[in-house]
Amino acid sequence: MTDHHGFILVDSVLEKGTTFTVYLPVPQDAESLEISTDRVKENIAGGNETILIVEDEEMVLDFLKEVLEERGYHVVMPSTVKPLCRNTANKVQKST
Repeated sequence: MTDHHGFILVDSVLEKGTTFTVYLPVPQDAESLEISTDRVKENIAGGNETILIVEDEEMVLDFLKEVLEERGYHVVMPSTVKPLCRNTANKVQKST
């Protein structure tokens, strides 16, 4: 962040949530930069992995699910975190 002369602002409200705002300056020659997405698309891994998403914002959750499923991922979204924590704790206990 420092190398790019940017900074992060953090705003946290108890029992409401936390917002991180990332500021990065636009390079002087930004208009002349050409961005190619071909290489990025070729290097996207995945297709049969399972991804667990824990998110309380329904719009964000729907967006992530749609994008990941389009790329072939199996998406798991618990309705609450409590069962997820219980399942994880059980798996940890069984493996020890």
